[in-house]
Amino acid sequence: MIKFLEKQWMHTINDALQKWKDYEYHNEIRCPLCTVGDRAVKYCFVCEVPIDQQCLCFHETMNSYLDHTTISIIDVDQRFKIKHFATKRNCPNHRLLQSTSYCTSCSKFVCQECAEYHLKMNHNVDMLIDVYLLFDKLHALKRSSEDKIHSNPDLSEEEHAVLKMSITWIEVILVFEMIIPILMQYLFKLIYVMH
Repeated sequence: MIKFLEKQWMHTINDALQKWKDYEYHNEIRCPLCTVGDRAVKYCFVCEVPIDQQCLCFHETMNSYLDHTTISIIDVDQRFKIKHFATKRNCPNHRLLQSTSYCTSCSKFVCQECAEYHLKMNHNVDMLIDVYLLFDKLHALKRSSEDKIHSNPDLSEEEHAVLKMSITWIEVILVFEMIIPILMQYLFKLIYVMH
């Protein structure tokens, strides 16, 4: 089980959650790159900012921007994922490699090569992507529960109450950033039960 009380680990997760919330729950997002500052239509993960139609044209036509990855802000089928906002850190031992894991035994971020070494040393190593995927699954579960409540008026009182409780717990974690180990254990169990 992941040690959620690690300060460095928590700070990284909370940063990603905060950035995700800023875009997921914001009605109108403006482009900060240009002087026009129109309503953003995409988010650039390389520039780490939302971009309007004018800046999108630059991203699609200028050679220096062609390798930039973007996602639609206005298309509901292309929802932001919390993993999109994961902080990119380099491994302290291999500065050119990106950290993929966190060693709770050493309290440091490590690359895949170091993670394998730490596991051989019987350290507790958690994959960063697993945490972000968990939060993305929680958000998908919240949306699914909301859809089920709204689209199924024949739910029993008990089913309705369970879905509402699930939504409430997920909101506590995602919206209010109150990541508490007891709540996380409850939600891990809930995800496995509902799948």
